[in-house]
Amino acid sequence: MNFDLRDKEIVKLRASGFTLQKIGRIYDISSERVRKIAYRQDQLSVVPNNMKKIPLRIRNAFARHGVMTYEGIVKAIDSLSDSELLKMEGFGEGSLTYMRYRKWRS
Repeated sequence: MNFDLRDKEIVKLRASGFTLQKIGRIYDISSERVRKIAYRQDQLSVVPNNMKKIPLRIRNAFARHGVMTYEGIVKAIDSLSDSELLKMEGFGEGSLTYMRYRKWRS
């Protein structure tokens, strides 16, 4: 299999909401390997520098809801309540703490 193609497919599946375990079963690799591939591809891709300030897990949570830009994420963080953010799939207490209290904005 072409690993570049596989890695890009893994990133697309991850961004669309597939779990690490599901992707691992599809490609017969461990969930940890899936996580590393997704992280590496994210770092290699042409991602604007301001988006790199936001952890991949948080970007993926917003991507599942169609929010794909830095400006969109900032707007969502500012307009949604904590309880609304916590209802988002893939967005937990750690994500909330990071987005509310860490200095990630430029």
